[in-house]
Amino acid sequence: MPQFVLLVLLAALGLSPAAYATPQDCLDPDQVIRLEGQIEVNNWTTNYGCTSVQGKLFIQDASASAVTDLTPLSTLTNIDNTLLLGSGIGLSALTSLSGLENITSVGRLNIVKMPLLSDISALSNLSTLSCSLSVSTGCESALFIQDAPQLTDISALGNIKTATPEINSLVLENVGVTTGNLSQLLNLPQGVVRVTLSNLSQITSATHGAELNYLAAKTGVLQLEALPNVTAVPIAPALVTLTIDNTPVADFTTLNSASSLGTLNIRETPTISDTDLGFIASLPTAAGLSLNLANMSGLVNLSGLNGVTSLRRLTLTDNPSLVNLSGLSTLTTIIDFLSITGNSALVSLDGLDGLRDTTSNNSFAGKVEIGQNPTLNNVRALRGIADAAKLFVYSNTSLNECDVFHPIVVPPAETYFSGNGSSCNGFANTSDIPYTPPTLTIAPGALDFASVNVGSSQTNTLTLTAAGSPSTQVVLGNLQIIDTNAWFSIDSSPQTTCALGDVLNSGENCVVSITVNPQAAGPDQADLRVPYVPSYPIGGLLAPSHAALTVVGNGQASANLAPSTTLNFGSETIGSASTPQTVTVSNSGTAALTISSISDDDPADFPITDNCGGTVAIGATCDITVTFTPTRRGAISGTLTLSSNATQPTQRLVLTGTGTAPPALVINPSSFTFGATATGTLMTQSATITNNGDDDLVVGQSTFSNQDFSFNTDSCSGQTLAANQSCNVIVAFAPSSVASVSGSLSIASNDPSAPTVASLSGTGEAPAALVVTPANLDFGEVALGSTKDLTLTLSNNGGGTTDIAISSVIPLTTDYSLPADNCSGQSLAGGASCTVTVRFSPNASGPDNTDLTISHSLSASSPTTAGLIGTGGTPVAYITPSSIDFGDVAVNTLSSATVVTVGDSSASNLVIARIESDDPEFRIFEDTCSGQTVNGGNQCTFKVATLPTALGGISGTISVVSDSASSPDRVSLLVNSVSAAAVQVSSPVLTFSDVSVGTNAAQTVSISNAGGFDLILGQLVLTGASAFTATSDSCSGQTIATGQSCSVSIEYSRASNAESAGELSIPSNSAQSPNRVLLRAPQVIATPVPALSGTLLLLLSFIVVVLGGATMRRGQR
Repeated sequence: MPQFVLLVLLAALGLSPAAYATPQDCLDPDQVIRLEGQIEVNNWTTNYGCTSVQGKLFIQDASASAVTDLTPLSTLTNIDNTLLLGSGIGLSALTSLSGLENITSVGRLNIVKMPLLSDISALSNLSTLSCSLSVSTGCESALFIQDAPQLTDISALGNIKTATPEINSLVLENVGVTTGNLSQLLNLPQGVVRVTLSNLSQITSATHGAELNYLAAKTGVLQLEALPNVTAVPIAPALVTLTIDNTPVADFTTLNSASSLGTLNIRETPTISDTDLGFIASLPTAAGLSLNLANMSGLVNLSGLNGVTSLRRLTLTDNPSLVNLSGLSTLTTIIDFLSITGNSALVSLDGLDGLRDTTSNNSFAGKVEIGQNPTLNNVRALRGIADAAKLFVYSNTSLNECDVFHPIVVPPAETYFSGNGSSCNGFANTSDIPYTPPTLTIAPGALDFASVNVGSSQTNTLTLTAAGSPSTQVVLGNLQIIDTNAWFSIDSSPQTTCALGDVLNSGENCVVSITVNPQAAGPDQADLRVPYVPSYPIGGLLAPSHAALTVVGNGQASANLAPSTTLNFGSETIGSASTPQTVTVSNSGTAALTISSISDDDPADFPITDNCGGTVAIGATCDITVTFTPTRRGAISGTLTLSSNATQPTQRLVLTGTGTAPPALVINPSSFTFGATATGTLMTQSATITNNGDDDLVVGQSTFSNQDFSFNTDSCSGQTLAANQSCNVIVAFAPSSVASVSGSLSIASNDPSAPTVASLSGTGEAPAALVVTPANLDFGEVALGSTKDLTLTLSNNGGGTTDIAISSVIPLTTDYSLPADNCSGQSLAGGASCTVTVRFSPNASGPDNTDLTISHSLSASSPTTAGLIGTGGTPVAYITPSSIDFGDVAVNTLSSATVVTVGDSSASNLVIARIESDDPEFRIFEDTCSGQTVNGGNQCTFKVATLPTALGGISGTISVVSDSASSPDRVSLLVNSVSAAAVQVSSPVLTFSDVSVGTNAAQTVSISNAGGFDLILGQLVLTGASAFTATSDSCSGQTIATGQSCSVSIEYSRASNAESAGELSIPSNSAQSPNRVLLRAPQVIATPVPALSGTLLLLLSFIVVVLGGATMRRGQR
């Protein structure tokens, strides 16, 4: 039966194809055994029953049955080819590999798509990872652990010690491995061809550096992918290929030891910028490195590659921020392959200008690929390439210049141009690309300077312009001028921008500045030659460009002045004339000198006489006469100007001289105001005498018009002062009386306007005087420990402007101090005053007198003293009353309070610390004394009351504790505690027995005072049955003395045989108030009586009415 029919039948019966597997399948090296779902795993022994598999074993979930248990596979010992755990849809529920404990060898181990796997300890017996020789299909020993995020411990794989010939690949991707596990992974003596670490966010360079170095040291191919916390390349001396993909590596120093590194791939790592690539130039294998930079958003111009001169391959792919390649300016050689594709911002290939012709130096013979760079519009930097194995230029939509590729030799059928700009498509061979060779033009082609005077010069410029296809360049040779007379020269001024070796791109130009300087009359011709060569491809010199230069030299007159720059007349008095001086004009030129004008811009100070006429022959001279006649003082200058037909048509000569003036005496200030000055004192002012003239000033004697003014210092009289020189005098004012004073100072000199007069004024005032008010401070008596303050006033009673400076105010004993000193350090103007507060603090009883010393600036009267008088006293306490007798006070009753007065009859203050009682039976109230100070003659009070708690006589003491010498002062206390008033009744119950209906009975209650105080009774109250009435009451509102009594009479009127009850309430001032007396009338048992006659009934009715009225009246009372 065909196999597919069997499969259909098995499916219709709900059976798995594995149900029909046989143990023979385990021995087929090409067989793939698939266990899908737990049911097939459970049937392993039934369906296969083998311990060794020579082919491949794949285990995965079934769509309706997840694998949760591998223990049915416990008989397996080895798989020669591949053990794939999690193929297809993975193993979503499996947490452990329990059941695989007996496996010791596999060819290849894949653990993938197992999101819950956390335990692989069952593989701890796996010691060999090697494809068996019996395997006929391709088998590479490898270890893959992918998408097992819960797997943190892979130490069970540390027992793998054998791999033949070596492990091809080791991949850890999205696995939860933690510290210490990477180094436990393999203990192989040999290496691993390829190690890939991917999506391991928990791995960090700081924590796992040693473990990363361990793995890297075992491999030649290392890929670090999506490792966000790995920042340094591990140490890998045998590394051949390194790939960094989306991993923020910043430290590449370990690559300096990678002597075999041939390929470096850096992809999708935005943290790496241009400058971060600087390490590449220093790599030991940089010259033969294949460098691939892809999807690197941090790259703009590759500046870090500056210094790299040679690469085997260079691939730049999909770098979105790359604008140009200027960082590759030192690169001259690419051995195999140049590929620049998919760089969306790339505009120019500038930076690759150093790539050179392959014919001469074999620097480039590989493939060139430039594609899918939408903004690229300039590829001129490739002009140095002469041949290539392949040339592909495609999908560069902004590229319209391809002439740079025209010189490149490419084998047939290896050229491809498509999808570029409209001018750069469809070329089957590079020779088909339009191309114009480079040339150099000079404009203008002939430069005529016309006529130039002999001895003068003239400059004009020429422009050199490169032409040809856009990518062409020319290199300038040495610019030369062929001129037998040597009148023409190339100007080296900034105007000349062309120089030997300059490179001009097509369309660029530079400027040559030509200067001619005729040395004789007559014509001259010269030739400018500019040799040049094309930059690339390098060839021989092209025919130089030429420009003809012509000029005609003209003869020229020359005008020279002697002196040539300045004519100085020195000093001359204003209004006088100097000795005339001569200016000589000479013509040393080759033509007659024609003078058009001789002028002077200051004819008043420098008049001139023209002796030259209009013409000066060749070699002849003439004179101009100039005189200095100053009209003003000081330096004077003018200019003599000669205008002519000379080579310098305008000649100028500076004329200088100085106008002088006679001596002039100036005194500053010109007036002196001294203000108010005390008689007997001296006030001075300084003055300066200055010679404001030009001639020497001789100062004579000075005189004062008033004797109150004089010179305090005179350094001027008899002195000679040069121009602007000064001397000083000090003028003094010493008023002899209290009055306004004026005068003048007259100074003689050789000043034509002498004498010079200065005004003087001042006012004499009374001198300063310090007055102390009062002259003495009398503090009287001050208690020891107390203080007293008095104020002293210091005044300047002078009428002048002399201030009195108070330097210090000091009492001569320590009992006196200054709590407020407003005078020391102050200056009192006339009429001003200040105050000093003096405090007396006696330390001993008795008189305490001293002086207050006042030091001040009036030397004649300083120091001034003021007397300080005081007496140290002792406070005395007077207490009234000195004893208190409270008399009789009921026990536990607060008595009325007695006021105690504490006074101080001395002049001192009495300081009271506290008022205290020595017996709690006596209490202190409203205390205004404790903690207070009672000034002499004043008083304070407190109250004392008693609350006796026991019977009998009680005494005590109140103490006044103060600073009095008699402290503590005492008040003696006495009270007689007696019992309180107490009510005693003659009988607590009154019983009215044997009272017949219609009859009355009376009883008396006696109320006595059994206490020690008067008994005060209130209004007695009768309550209860109305049959009880009080017929007499001698108690209500009465005061009953001790042992005395009063009485109340109670009457009972029976109206029926029923029981009656009442109560007499006795309010009072006793503690038991109110006391009560109970009233009772027991029930009476009735006996039969004869019938009453009508008359008797009428009589009874009358009695009831009468009794009812009496009852109502009692209730009203």
